[in-house]
Order: sequence, then structure tokens, then C-alpha cells
Amino acid sequence: MGHAMNPSVANARLAKLRGYRVVPAADRSIRGEIERVAAETKRADRAVGRIGEVWDAVAPDQWRALATPTAFRAGVLELACAAAAVRFEVDRWLQGGGRKMIESTLGAPIFRVVFVSGGRAVGGAGASGGAGGKRPRSRNRRG
Repeated sequence: MGHAMNPSVANARLAKLRGYRVVPAADRSIRGEIERVAAETKRADRAVGRIGEVWDAVAPDQWRALATPTAFRAGVLELACAAAAVRFEVDRWLQGGGRKMIESTLGAPIFRVVFVSGGRAVGGAGASGGAGGKRPRSRNRRG
């Protein structure tokens, strides 16, 4: 049989082993999520702020009021346009050299441009609620 171990040494070894088994309590607070969202928002604000400044400096006057950059992430520029006609004209301007002007001023490449609806409508059909408005047409054909 083995030899008897000193009780204080045995207790010390047991305490050490028990220390390895202890699983830290899970963090149940939302602190980590809040910090992640805050950092992401700050990063997005910086990106949108910078692209907004570049857009205001480079874009022609007629497009500044009707198209607004809403995001720029990983080379993808998102522009909100007030109407489909605005989107078409802005797209033509971008393809005709506007994209290169933005890239050189921004100092970052634009790999893709995504258009979304919802730019500022100033005059024209978009502001009056006509064909470019946001209200859906009624299914009731009588009224």
C-alpha cells in the first residue's frame, strides 16, 4: 500500500485541483453588446461623414439635393435617391467619371454602388406625392 500523505499537503493539492475545475461565471450583462454596437456605430458615422463630405465637394449641384450617400463600407457606396430618374442620371454621371473623382478625393476604391430609395425630394414628382411618392396605389379602382 502507499504511504500516508501529510494532511496539509493533501489539502493544498486538492485546493489546487479544485481551482482548475472552477468555471468562471458567464457574463450576463449587455455591456459587451453595447460596446460592440457603439464601436460599429462610431465607425459607420466616420465612414458616412467622410463620404458625405466628399460627395458635397465632388457631386454636381443638381445631384447633391436629390441623392445622399447613406453608407460606405468595404468599397461599397450606398446612395439614397429621391426618384428613379435621379438614380438613372446619377448612375450615368458616376459611370462618366464621377466615380473616379470620388475615389481620388476619398482616397479609397469604390467597388460597387448600391442605390436605395429615400433621398431628399426637392420639387418634382417625388416631393408632391405623385408618381415618385411613397404611398402605395389603392387597389380600389373607383376612387
